[in-house]
Amino acid sequence: MPITLENISKNFENKSVIKDLSYTFPEKGVVAVTGMSGVGKTTLIRIILGLDRADSGKITGNNAKFSVVFQENRLVPTLTAIENILFTTDEPKSKDNIIKATELLKAVGLKGEENTLPKELSGGMARRVAIARALCVDGILVLDEPFKEIDEQNRMKIIPLIKTRSEKDLVILVTHNENDITDLDAMELKL
Repeated sequence: MPITLENISKNFENKSVIKDLSYTFPEKGVVAVTGMSGVGKTTLIRIILGLDRADSGKITGNNAKFSVVFQENRLVPTLTAIENILFTTDEPKSKDNIIKATELLKAVGLKGEENTLPKELSGGMARRVAIARALCVDGILVLDEPFKEIDEQNRMKIIPLIKTRSEKDLVILVTHNENDITDLDAMELKL
């Protein structure tokens, strides 16, 4: 069932951030949410995820399973890279999940960093762990500025992983980068 927004509005201290937005997301593919800073891109994502409530309007279809990369990496500081990825899976100790997490670390260019703690990772490395963690869990993939702190070489390793995911699930991408939209063959929802 697709996520449908009907006349969604959200204000903060009498300032309209989202006004009367209606949109139906497809069941799979990539939708890039774009617009100037402060127009409500992250707020919209938070409403879809159920972390914030719209002041008015209706949302349906958002009772699905979500996997999210927030603007902050939100890694657990006491867990290694592989443990952070497995932390969000239903069965963190299952052999299949460990293999999948190890393959994802390799795919994002972090082979050999499985036992590294977040404080020992650079900003870009930590970001790639956060992306691998989101990719390890099935469901709608929500990415809020996922490529910040990631160099172009590593970004190009991650693009095919997201494209493959979008063949079976919806990917909602918040971005300011036109290349992200083009490289991911994304539809655009401009706020």
